[in-house]
Amino acid sequence: MKTGCARSKLFGGFLALALFWPLGSADAALITFNGTASEGSAAIASNSVYMEAGFTVNVGPGAAFYIDNDHPLFPALLPFDDDVLEFNSLVTASFVVTADGGAQFDLLSVVTGSLGRGPFDAGNFIFTGTFGGGGTIVQVINVPGTGVVPVTTNFAGFTGLTSLTVTTTDGAFPVIDDIEVALAQVAEPASLALFALALGGLGFTMRRRAGQRPRKFSVPGYCGAGIPNGAFWQKLWINVTTLA
Repeated sequence: MKTGCARSKLFGGFLALALFWPLGSADAALITFNGTASEGSAAIASNSVYMEAGFTVNVGPGAAFYIDNDHPLFPALLPFDDDVLEFNSLVTASFVVTADGGAQFDLLSVVTGSLGRGPFDAGNFIFTGTFGGGGTIVQVINVPGTGVVPVTTNFAGFTGLTSLTVTTTDGAFPVIDDIEVALAQVAEPASLALFALALGGLGFTMRRRAGQRPRKFSVPGYCGAGIPNGAFWQKLWINVTTLA
């Protein structure tokens, strides 16, 4: 027969496993803009909506174009993966990325460059992520005016976003491609089941002991220490079940 101390350790183990069970994350997805422009040509992207891999890109007003990497006027695009999103950044332009269904997501990386036709002043992309719990995070990627090859930039801290706004200002006719995103991490069903099991075990123990004679109640993790009649843990269980 298990002692009260052993039962406490067993319960503590279940609870710790439930609380610290690893979170599951969705696979990363790429927003590639592929198929937006015909082979060797370009298409207007301003005021357009592009959807791919469970994400939506809303391009605002301004001079924005989808350009095929085989366009004869822009050989600098050849190293890119098929079509890209390019901005004539003589005017400020922007686009907004959201996940379908309003889900939160993480920004992992992007590929940037420019048309490479210059000389032009250096431009930039300003990434502003809006967190699901409120607040924002900002990172700037500078784009040189000439001699640009595709550059991959990794992001840190752009997690749990409800939207991502990317703005470009006067400069180098910047190009963006392959925006790597992933849905934010969620708890696995197994974790929720274990947590429910742990709470159920606590409730069974409290109800069983409620009808027993007064004695010391062992605190999980502190074998030998006691609380008369288990008053603290009984009150805790009452509060938990009331809130549930």
